[in-house]
Amino acid sequence: MYKIETLDNHLTILKIPMPGVESIATVVMVKAGSRYEAETDFGVAHFLEHMVFKGTTKYPTNKILTQKVDGIGAVFNAFTGEEMTAFYLRAAAKDLDLTLDVLSQLTTQALLEPDEINRERGVILEEKHMYEDQPNAFNAQEFTKMMFAGSGLGHDIVGTDDSICGIQRDNFCRFIESWYRPHNMLVVIAGKKETIEAPDINQKVARYFQFADLATPAPRQEDFWEQSFTYGGHVNIIDRKTEQTHFVLGWPSIDRFDRRDAVLGLLQTILGGNMSSRLFSEVRERRGLCYYVYAQDDAYCDSGFFGAASGVNPGKLTEAIKVTVDQFTALASGDKPVTPEELRRAQDYRCGQMTLAAESVYNLALNYGSQYLFEHKIRTVADEMERIQAVSLDEIQALAKELIQPGQLRLSVIGQLTKSQRQDIAKMIA
Repeated sequence: MYKIETLDNHLTILKIPMPGVESIATVVMVKAGSRYEAETDFGVAHFLEHMVFKGTTKYPTNKILTQKVDGIGAVFNAFTGEEMTAFYLRAAAKDLDLTLDVLSQLTTQALLEPDEINRERGVILEEKHMYEDQPNAFNAQEFTKMMFAGSGLGHDIVGTDDSICGIQRDNFCRFIESWYRPHNMLVVIAGKKETIEAPDINQKVARYFQFADLATPAPRQEDFWEQSFTYGGHVNIIDRKTEQTHFVLGWPSIDRFDRRDAVLGLLQTILGGNMSSRLFSEVRERRGLCYYVYAQDDAYCDSGFFGAASGVNPGKLTEAIKVTVDQFTALASGDKPVTPEELRRAQDYRCGQMTLAAESVYNLALNYGSQYLFEHKIRTVADEMERIQAVSLDEIQALAKELIQPGQLRLSVIGQLTKSQRQDIAKMIA
């Protein structure tokens, strides 16, 4: 099971004891990501995630910090999303104190030296260029920008060249003061049962995580959400010479608070979540149009997206898009409804995947932590399996019909398209 407690400084701790393991995974989650950035600060959340590893008050250089962590054989890193930034460290349970020390330094004591900012700026720009050189990754970014244009979700997490070059120490300090506050953060500790249940663990967390008193009120995430989401354009074509032509397509979908997420997860599995899915069977195995094809669903606090992605032979692009769209529309219309056998297989698949993930201290920490950070409640693995097994065929069909609507399809393609292909795409989208 798990235990949730809030310290006197308003920092919340989620403790997940796991019998039979000797390691721990500690994750500090901050409910702040790229969608909460001002336009002049695009990329500051991600840039900050990099900067904290350049030095803190106790570990003033990256070399000192990394040698300390490497010295215990631990693994640490961080990632930035649209709505959350997370810092994690996985180590032997006996090294809990060092784990808390390092993560508290990263999230509350970063030095943010101007020279290091300028040096890391080049690293960030090269990271951006790396993704731009990967056609499928770049096209996925451009799809998201088109889909969510006009909202805080409609820009790259990494930022733009201009915004990255313009970010200075003051930008970081303002972002930290706004979002890196104890009530907006969650410390998750999962792993060795005896370590997690030690009576002094709360005192340890409180000792390491110290916060300055701030007179100004914190901003509210809800103020950055769209009250009535208006999605962006429908077609985006990126003209670039590539060996494959890559596309992403999809429809507006449910948000992260919608309790039909279990239904959508099964729908994603049936259409393109594994090697026996409809997309894999039809687009790759039967027709040989691609190497990769999959269905995906992304959910945010106020919106979502459900669709598919693939990379195909440039000459077979139109056929591949049509076949992919047909798999969605045929299911939604009832021409090829989900069968009882498909539903059962998808349920068993997702429950099996959850069982495997639950044996990882890190995966369990992320799973439970993400739920609590956004929803202030946790559904255990057993709870989730029960919800999955309870989904009916009628619920699957109803959600598919609701989401896969005529006129709502979005598509982004990267490659060198012929005039005929562009015309075919325009007709399919229309």
